[in-house]
Amino acid sequence: MTKPSFRIKYKIKDNPLISIIIPTYNQKAVLQKCIDSVLTKTTYRNYEIIVVDNRSNEPETLEYLKKLNTHRKIKVVRYNKPFNYSEVNNFGYKHSKESIFCY
Repeated sequence: MTKPSFRIKYKIKDNPLISIIIPTYNQKAVLQKCIDSVLTKTTYRNYEIIVVDNRSNEPETLEYLKKLNTHRKIKVVRYNKPFNYSEVNNFGYKHSKESIFCY
């Protein structure tokens, strides 16, 4: 038996900036899948992606983060404290352009 699911579509007025905050720690493949999904599947164009790196140390991930930071819609910021989901997201919020947020 499948569980029901719902898709909610909100009307957005005036084309506001949407800030998508993505916390990460290593796991380049997971992060890349998330980023690629946003970049290729969204039809909304006025957005920014804030990747909050929580002390990644894998060379492959660090190289990918460096590459992401050159994209015009993506900003990578480093959070250098022990992991706390709320604090990581609040840190990302502080680096956004203050808009509507997606966590």
